[in-house]
Amino acid sequence: MADIVGAFGVPHTPVFPFFVKRDGPDSEIARFFKALTDEFVALKPDLIVMFDTDHLNTFFLDNLPTFAVGVTDTFKGPNDEPREMPVYDIKSLPDFAAHVRRTGIDAGFDLALVQEFSVDHSVAVPLHFMTPQMQIPVIPIFINGHIPPLPKAQRCFDLGRAVKRAIETWPRPLRRSQAELMAATGTRSPGAAVPTPRMRTVVIGGDSGASGGRPTERVRKGTKT
Repeated sequence: MADIVGAFGVPHTPVFPFFVKRDGPDSEIARFFKALTDEFVALKPDLIVMFDTDHLNTFFLDNLPTFAVGVTDTFKGPNDEPREMPVYDIKSLPDFAAHVRRTGIDAGFDLALVQEFSVDHSVAVPLHFMTPQMQIPVIPIFINGHIPPLPKAQRCFDLGRAVKRAIETWPRPLRRSQAELMAATGTRSPGAAVPTPRMRTVVIGGDSGASGGRPTERVRKGTKT
């Protein structure tokens, strides 16, 4: 079984890597991500489940799901060439992702299956700062946050609850620490209540228009995003 251990509010502005390289480690953006990363690392997660809003780089108008789950061994990103960022190979856990998708469908969500894909800056920029070695598997959950009709806020919140249920019902540990991290980024982030620790999970959420000065938002035990 798995637990959610926290949550972060994180911007994914594509020029942030360039600004940090230009302005150095004492810049506001660099200090923001340094504080965030220190807190993130202390949680020792085994897996990141990242809620994301794609910017028509993974999907386009001819194939635009409202909700989708990436189910694959690895994927690449960013695919939209933000400045001063390499293209990463990002590993995932397809069995766990399939379990999340199946649980969501059982809860009434028509979660599209995505198996051959890359991601844009909205996934890659937070990972670039927080886990640059890409050593933690990532499961992306895509939410259409740009092209109407958009899902209602309550629907997104309910999706967060379904994902929480999927995490809690995962039947086996991920690795020795039995910890999992859940993450979300983008303009719309579903919330998840935090259970008692068995397997540890974090949620990361953000606003694509944020400046980098937004404080970290931790989900405490018994609270919601």
